[in-house]
Amino acid sequence: PEWITESTPLFREYMHILSLCDALAFYASWAETVCRQPTDKLQSFEHKQRTIDATVRMEQLLRRVLDVDWLGTHVQDGEDCTELQKLRLLYVPEVVFRLHGVLYETRDFVPQNLARSLELAQMVAGDGLGIYRELAQKSPMHPNGRLVAFMALMRKSAFELLRVQESASDNRVAPV
Repeated sequence: PEWITESTPLFREYMHILSLCDALAFYASWAETVCRQPTDKLQSFEHKQRTIDATVRMEQLLRRVLDVDWLGTHVQDGEDCTELQKLRLLYVPEVVFRLHGVLYETRDFVPQNLARSLELAQMVAGDGLGIYRELAQKSPMHPNGRLVAFMALMRKSAFELLRVQESASDNRVAPV
């Protein structure tokens, strides 16, 4: 209809929901690509490239959801939720967790993804998008919020990064 333009809230809501659907639909394809095991060296090289390509696309789709302040309405403790706020409380943390999983699980294919998985803490903590609010929000499914689960993911990434750095320093040959 003529009354729906790119600047109307209804159009913006539609585009935000569509971006989430795109990301969730591609996630299954990404997971299948990553889990497929090659049987020989040629397939191994092709698998690595397909995994890298799928990971780049998956990250773009998930970040597109987070970077636009998805359904941009925040809930304060004790405040009644609108339907859009309920969707945001449900899906924003899920997208954050999936993005971490994508980056962490592909660290062997794209080594810089391990450090990038830790950088999610800055995105979550920043006031601009207010993602921390959705992670901290208590709900019937998550009576203590989801910040503790998010911090566990950050700890997992940090320990893995330390292990990789320690392994790299152990493998260096001492100068003669």
